[in-house]
Amino acid sequence: MRPVVETLRRCGLTDAAISKLLVIHMGMLMASPDRIREVFDELKEIGMCISDSRFLYCFRAMCNLKRGTWRRKLELFQSFGVSEGEVLQAFKTQPTIVLFADESMKRKVRFLLDELKLGMTDIMLHPVILGYSLDKCILPRCAVLTVLMREGKIQRDIKLLQALLGGSKIFSTRYVLRHANDVPDVVKAYEGAILRPLAH
Repeated sequence: MRPVVETLRRCGLTDAAISKLLVIHMGMLMASPDRIREVFDELKEIGMCISDSRFLYCFRAMCNLKRGTWRRKLELFQSFGVSEGEVLQAFKTQPTIVLFADESMKRKVRFLLDELKLGMTDIMLHPVILGYSLDKCILPRCAVLTVLMREGKIQRDIKLLQALLGGSKIFSTRYVLRHANDVPDVVKAYEGAILRPLAH
């Protein structure tokens, strides 16, 4: 433990920051000092400052990847037509986007692009959507919105990405509980019993 803590201190983290890092990623204690220094250098290269409130989360994510894997993740997102700069900004906002399996991320992005007709630049500006489970979160929410559109409860030109974002309590209150009495199908949709593609 001591070599890890000492390395983190030498790299510029305060004791308070080190304590927080160990809370969010206890596995950090298994990292080698060389890897820690390497990750600090990599984050510095992409413009992440230690003083940034997101630094520890980016550090945690980067520590879980090998250098070659990090490069592959960047190329995966770029393959959808966005710049490296856009991917890096998305990573800084939502570091976990690089921790999902490639095939899972491809499936999620393809659904957002092909089925929901969202733009990749918009997705990169709201990368939290990429952290949502496609089967357990995005598809049920789409089903709810589809039912509400069919019943005329919401407009078809609703800003779809904004509607899908937010915690489960917010979405449930806004779109499910609000309409549960007069449109019972929204409850079934939210529970996964009704899965329809969203015509948008």
